[in-house]
Amino acid sequence: MKKPLLIVSAAILGLGSLAAAGVRVGMRDQAAPAASVSPMSDTLLGLDGHPLAQPVANPEVRIEIASDEVLRSCCKAPDLIVSGKVTNLAAHPINYVRLVITMRDAGGRAVYSEDTYNNGAITLFVDATIAKLLNEKPHSDPIAPGTTDSFIFSIPMPLIPSYKSAAISVQAVRASTTARANRPERTGQSESPKVNREG
Repeated sequence: MKKPLLIVSAAILGLGSLAAAGVRVGMRDQAAPAASVSPMSDTLLGLDGHPLAQPVANPEVRIEIASDEVLRSCCKAPDLIVSGKVTNLAAHPINYVRLVITMRDAGGRAVYSEDTYNNGAITLFVDATIAKLLNEKPHSDPIAPGTTDSFIFSIPMPLIPSYKSAAISVQAVRASTTARANRPERTGQSESPKVNREG
């Protein structure tokens, strides 16, 4: 009788520890510890004190940030996860939107930047060797006028130097060739530097 009870208890404890391994720290509805809040405005800081990314206005694409948090795990370094959506404000379809997140220090100097595409064009990031292995060609699903698509940045925190502000801007918009044939790529209003991993 004691043996089955011990086995069941061990199984419950084992499952409990596996569930706890994936627990997310810093949920939005929890109060931030007082020591993690810097003198900057509390509305611009995440729960663990990191500066929240701000969208940069663009006439063709609206950026909305839905989530900006540090995801912690027992098994790897924390990741900064910033996700949201882009809305096509133009009167024509857009093939893809390339977004850039730029972190700046207190003096306004860019210390880190990274880019991504909207979800419908994420295969544009695929390396040529991997594309060949997967037998996939880079492609994008056009975003119709007035519709939205999602995006996500997932950046390992050890790569990011200390920063005081973060902004997400549109680096490039590619109009759909079905709307306007051979329209050249246009650069967004805000120019951001290429990836700068100083630190």
